[in-house]
Amino acid sequence: MKVEFIESRKIIGMIDYPPLHSPETLATSYEYIKSGRHDLFIPIVVIPRNLVVSHFAKRKRFETYKDQWTKFISEHPYADFFMIDGKHRAAAATLFGHKVPCWIIKNDKDVEKLINLVTTKKIKITGLGINMEETIAILEEHFSKNKKFWTVEEKTKAMIAQGDIPSYMLN
Repeated sequence: MKVEFIESRKIIGMIDYPPLHSPETLATSYEYIKSGRHDLFIPIVVIPRNLVVSHFAKRKRFETYKDQWTKFISEHPYADFFMIDGKHRAAAATLFGHKVPCWIIKNDKDVEKLINLVTTKKIKITGLGINMEETIAILEEHFSKNKKFWTVEEKTKAMIAQGDIPSYMLN
């Protein structure tokens, strides 16, 4: 899979903040970017919005958060991807002013490639199912519980406002 670099405002982030779960992971990711060691920076995994939303809309519980989704996308028409993993790496790239390195998955073959990397212990990814359908179902479960959407850019700004970002990371 080819690595794509995507603006943080275009990535719909997971609703799992506050708190910042691992300041150490954020700091390590930031240092990898700062040092130019992009080979150590594992891309985050994203799924195109159209694939995700078409799956979400098939679920009966989508009605419980459809209004929040409609409002979010009307205010963020450029948010083209849902992330499934890599919140600290995405925030670190955003803090450093870089686009976020991403693997875009679109089908079962892409999921299979990532599963192979996980199985061979080359990477660690959470939120990945055995195929595309299950991966999106895991993602939908998360959003149906939270009923809220925001971009990685907005999440990173919230982390700064909350005081969870060390001053040396603020350019």
